[in-house]
Amino acid sequence: MKFSFFSSATALSALIATVSIVKGDDVLQIHGSGTTNPTKCIWLIMQDFMERTKLPTKFTYRGVGSSTGQFEFMGTNHTGDFAYVPWNYFGSGDIPFSQENYELLNSNGDEFYQMPFVMGAISVFHNIPGVPGGAGGLKLTPCALAKIFRAQIQYWDDPEIVSLNDHIASTLKEKKLPIKVARRVLGSSSTATFTQYLHESTQLDCPDTWPKVTSSGEKLVGKVIDWDDTTLPCQGSGGVTDCIRDNEGAIGYIDAGHGNDEGLAEIELRNLAGIYQSSREAAEAGVAAAAGDTLPSRADGDFSGVQLLNQPGEATWPMVAMSYFYVRKDLSYIPNVAERSLLLEFLGAFYDPDVIDECRQFGFVPVGATVNAIAKEALSELKDSLPADAPTWTYEVDTIKGGGQEDYVISSKRRTYAEYERTSLLQDQMALMARVAEMEATMKVNALVSDDKVVYTQSEADRITAALALSSLSIVLWGVAILYLLAKKLCGI
Repeated sequence: MKFSFFSSATALSALIATVSIVKGDDVLQIHGSGTTNPTKCIWLIMQDFMERTKLPTKFTYRGVGSSTGQFEFMGTNHTGDFAYVPWNYFGSGDIPFSQENYELLNSNGDEFYQMPFVMGAISVFHNIPGVPGGAGGLKLTPCALAKIFRAQIQYWDDPEIVSLNDHIASTLKEKKLPIKVARRVLGSSSTATFTQYLHESTQLDCPDTWPKVTSSGEKLVGKVIDWDDTTLPCQGSGGVTDCIRDNEGAIGYIDAGHGNDEGLAEIELRNLAGIYQSSREAAEAGVAAAAGDTLPSRADGDFSGVQLLNQPGEATWPMVAMSYFYVRKDLSYIPNVAERSLLLEFLGAFYDPDVIDECRQFGFVPVGATVNAIAKEALSELKDSLPADAPTWTYEVDTIKGGGQEDYVISSKRRTYAEYERTSLLQDQMALMARVAEMEATMKVNALVSDDKVVYTQSEADRITAALALSSLSIVLWGVAILYLLAKKLCGI
């Protein structure tokens, strides 16, 4: 373990980020692309590296989906001679490479590692006015969910939905409220995970509802499938969020951390043990429980057979995705040896518990000890393969007089004022959120009292809680705005 110098951050950091301007030739650059699900986690650690290094560095990551991440990592015919040269320094995805593409790259001599770094829940969210998320809201069986996404159930007061949620019919503002299905466009690991889950979880009770391929040849499982014409095509995780939020009666799948951060109402799903729960209720233990024994023993192995869906266990979440980094064994396509060693240092941070724990705030669970060891072994092999003139990056925890100012030192003493303020604001925000949670618990207790005190329904309590949370966030945002205006005036930015 190195040390914990990485500051916590939220989306608020974008409002007060600083920019360094240096000559392009002097900047060490690291670029990646892929899955949108853990983007906040990746961006956070990238930002911290840029703030802690003495030499100017530029880290970028494009959240473009797992399919594009794999495409750009393979680099098929990228240089015009079918040499499979990657577009980026690393790729990332929530699905492993297919056996076909794994064998294709290896047979061409382009061996690579697939290193899992976090696990996260994929969940389903809705926008039914008056129906809260989680317990007491909406629950669906795999069969009902599959019928909704195939447009076989088209209204929220359909008898199959009402039979599972007897309060729905009386809650709806209008009868026959249309269901609007939001789904991803282009190749998406979330689509691959969700459609595979629908196929596997319906085989016992309604096998004809979600086959891999229909009798008419429609593909229903994979990163890209044949959706019904009535569905809403949405671009990326943010697009699905907007599709759900902007359309009454909408339903869509998205990574649970993103959906919950955006305040969407989550549906309780039935797991293999027959237990209905939301990803919040399943929590970290429910996500971690999905990891079975199907992982290869080495990071250069074939991960295409890894199974994380519909695993046994009462608390197990039924739809879990594992995010991978893709890294070539031969890094010679990166001309700057300092960038090669910096890339490995950056990827290694995701296996330091003090660093990766920062990503829990985004709903992700670090991989277990066994997977962590597999990834560290791969990184060790990559470091051993670096040329002799590649610099070694070191860390300054306690003050190192003179040595802490060397070029290739990542220092906990080197901070920016913006990062300092982010940390302070986050601490204030966490305190406010704790206060909101305390008030929420008090309201739920009071709601059970039936004397002269006010009795709150779950829906009313949820609305009050949301109002308190928004008020707390407003205080923080005003603080950020004031800091930005002061910085603009004092620094001329």
